[in-house]
Parts: sequence; structure tokens; C-alpha cells
Amino acid sequence: MKASELRIGNLVKDQSDKNRVWSVVGISNITIDVRDLGGTSEHPQLCEFIQAIPLTEEWLLKFGFKNVEGWGFEIPITEHGGDGACVIALYHGQYYIIPADGPTIGHWINAPIQYIHQLQNLYLALTGEELEIK
Repeated sequence: MKASELRIGNLVKDQSDKNRVWSVVGISNITIDVRDLGGTSEHPQLCEFIQAIPLTEEWLLKFGFKNVEGWGFEIPITEHGGDGACVIALYHGQYYIIPADGPTIGHWINAPIQYIHQLQNLYLALTGEELEIK
């Protein structure tokens, strides 16, 4: 994985233990410093051994997304302290940004999200806040 794709706080895994989730705590061109979610272990790992975590329904629910029957998953977002200014809606690996006053005014953004770190980075860019496990 390329270090340039990540930022501190992104969730990743490494090839040696695919069931263990790590949080990025430091980034260089060669290594990524990671800490397990329990905060009990921290170590540097070569970039080539870090893997992205596929985005799944289970992860979306952990982040607080709601399953909307026949549509996909959505989570309301606020823009810098606003009150539900729009919704991120994920459907078949692509996302919409929809104004709170209705999906008919929504704007399709053609940028597939396949991995957790991509969703975390998008959420931060749109809201200025971290996407956290609920």
C-alpha cells in the first residue's frame, strides 16, 4: 500500500494478521506506524505489508450508517457545525452526496469507495470530523 493514500487515524490491517485492525499513528515513505485498536501494541510496519480493509456492510454499520431498504447505506453529515446539511449515501460501492431537503436534488459523484480508509478520508474532507466507530 502507498503511504500517500493514508493519513493518521486511518484503519488498516497487515498481511501477517488479517483479522487484526490497526490505526495509523505515523507515516513515512517506507514505514507506517500502527497501533491496535485496544491501544496495547504499537509498531512500525513496512508499507508493502500494510493492506487496506475492504468496505463491507458490517463496517458501515459500525460507523453508524443506516441500512435504507432498496437504496443502500446512509449517514447524515454536517458541514462545519451545521445540522444535517446533507447525507452521504453509498450504493454498490459508489456514493451520492444528497442535500438534506431531498434526494431528487442530489448530485451523483462517480468515485467508487472500496476501502475503509477511503471512506474515512472522504468523511473528514466533507465534515472536518473523524468518522468513528460507534
